[in-house]
Amino acid sequence: MKPMLTTIAAMMLAVPLGLGGAVHAQQPGPQGRGPDFLLRGAAAERATGLSHMLDADRDGAVSRAEVDAWAAGKAVPPAILESMFADADTNRDGRITLAEQQADALRSFDEADTDHDGRMTGAERAAAEARFSAQEPGTGVAPAPLPVPTRKR
Repeated sequence: MKPMLTTIAAMMLAVPLGLGGAVHAQQPGPQGRGPDFLLRGAAAERATGLSHMLDADRDGAVSRAEVDAWAAGKAVPPAILESMFADADTNRDGRITLAEQQADALRSFDEADTDHDGRMTGAERAAAEARFSAQEPGTGVAPAPLPVPTRKR
């Protein structure tokens, strides 16, 4: 069975780490990308932020058209978007609900967290990105990153 790294999870892995201070390390990671690990709970939180960011019509689910609109002008091959969207849309209704995004994020987090300590390190993230690039035909890089969702305080 091939590793399952789907749309939202791939985007999350490519996003520089850094949501609230309570969920990540305080020391910056390599190349100023933010803390060098992500806690499992932050993966679901991040999926929520990504869902709200991608859900342009605010109907509570992300459609393929909304993903395509986000991807317009980015270097994400359409075949990869199709494959990743299909993996995340587990009930095959053409929409990715928040519950599907969160479940997808946690599945992918658990796959990337190879030592199962509840923390995805920068090294584990890089290894997951490499596995993703190797499993999808025609890819040499991870999908273009989404901006980190911000929380109003």
